[in-house]
Amino acid sequence: VVSFPVTFICAGNRRKEQNMTKKTIGFNWGAGGVANSVWTGVRLCDVLKTLGISKVSKQERYVHFAGPLGELPAGETGEYGTSIDMGWALDQERDVLLAFKQNGEWLTPDHGFPLRTLLPGVIGGRMVKWLSTIKVMPEPSKNHYHFFDNRVLPPHVDADLATKEGWWYKPEYMINHINLNSAMFEPAHNSHFKLAGEKAHPTMRVSGYAYVGGGLKVIRAEISLDGGHSWEIADLSRPEDEISEARGTDKHWCWAWWETEVDAARLKGCKEICVRAVDSNQNLQPALLTWNVMGMMNNCLFRVKVHELEDGSGVWFEHPTQPANEIGGWMTEDAGRYVRETSVEAAPGKTGTAPNRPVAAVWGSGGSAPGAATAQTTAQGSGQIALQTSAAGKLVKSTEDYLKNGVPMSDVKKNNSDESAWVVIKDRVYDCTPYLDDHPGGSSSIMLVAGQNGTEDFEAVHSKKAWDMLEDYFVGALRKDGSEAKEEEEVEDEDELGATGGFLKPHKMQRLPLVEKIIVNHDVRVFRFGLPKPDMKLGL
Repeated sequence: VVSFPVTFICAGNRRKEQNMTKKTIGFNWGAGGVANSVWTGVRLCDVLKTLGISKVSKQERYVHFAGPLGELPAGETGEYGTSIDMGWALDQERDVLLAFKQNGEWLTPDHGFPLRTLLPGVIGGRMVKWLSTIKVMPEPSKNHYHFFDNRVLPPHVDADLATKEGWWYKPEYMINHINLNSAMFEPAHNSHFKLAGEKAHPTMRVSGYAYVGGGLKVIRAEISLDGGHSWEIADLSRPEDEISEARGTDKHWCWAWWETEVDAARLKGCKEICVRAVDSNQNLQPALLTWNVMGMMNNCLFRVKVHELEDGSGVWFEHPTQPANEIGGWMTEDAGRYVRETSVEAAPGKTGTAPNRPVAAVWGSGGSAPGAATAQTTAQGSGQIALQTSAAGKLVKSTEDYLKNGVPMSDVKKNNSDESAWVVIKDRVYDCTPYLDDHPGGSSSIMLVAGQNGTEDFEAVHSKKAWDMLEDYFVGALRKDGSEAKEEEEVEDEDELGATGGFLKPHKMQRLPLVEKIIVNHDVRVFRFGLPKPDMKLGL
């Protein structure tokens, strides 16, 4: 049994930046799809040797891993599976584990209890949770998710072309080892820093993380205050170094943290702060984003925009995006939006004196630095709706009043059945009834939001193709008359519930009393709720 620290990274980390450029088929990861833990387990190579497998052969060429049957909707078996080369599995230096503990405690259900695979330096999608089967086979896995997940295809390949031309099955586009990346968590998005007055500090802290896969280590992190024209080195912390030395290996499986402080005077007139990392193979992050259909492995320079506060007393900071469907970011349609009420003060530097280091690198002379993009250029093509309000969609009918004056939310709510299913997407009303039978996710996915605002659900999972298809079902813009500018959650009171019998009501939010809370462990709780009245039926 062995224990060592490993950083987990989702291949979709920072995907939302790609989605703001052009919609991928993946949901909106921000820059937080990364974390570090100490893992405990047995080495796969030791298990294989115990079973008599100590070298690669034609019959013992790959090791297959799979989770529970019926776990997922796609594929013949519904299990999540993948495979690795036998040479990889037998290499003790690669540290492949069958893990059963995390940070000294037994795995929790959400982290793969009772057993999961751990492949250090590899994307999270190659590590199977709730491990159910291990097989030694002559061929690689044919599991659905081994092919249709965790691929980086060329930028010209969209989902349709990938299926038509068989790109999903080309082994060279499979991703395993994580690429070099870095991001900034200080100054935080929407934070501010005073340059004058009592609250002014001489320096501001700038910090973040950097990581790389394949057992390499991050050797340098640099920041730029002039759009990537010149770069200066930040302080780098790698707590794993002592562990690697003690283990007698050159493999590094953990992220690094970088930090520096910047003279406050340099922030006045500064337009952006960006960061890049360098690894032990001298790889450097690219300046520009390269789009791919799954939105994976995005590792372009992480850029934080700097804006002057309205009163001229300081500056505020804007990250490229916010995670999931949170509002904000210079790459989004909310670019330049400062929310004073939720803004916090950016942290001052630790010492109050900025390091006096020479410039580490300079891009050419004159002109714009590579990749100095603006919100206007990067927000284009992000799958937003083209606002065409003069005519109804070609597959549905509308009225002159709807097209001219908009559709009242009260009318939308009435159309909540499979005979007439209307939804609101970004303040535009669509009649989805003709598409119910053709929807890839089934009609139930549409019916869940029929008669309601479905923007959040639609934005999370749909591609540019789906956004374009919407216009064929356009009924009219949502009418804004004050009382219906925003759909309110409806909550029935107890008297009304009692009068109607069953508790559950389609499309209505209702309150339940909390009866009991059970603390299972540090991050798992069981909540038990009761019905408002003891004689009431649930109504399923």
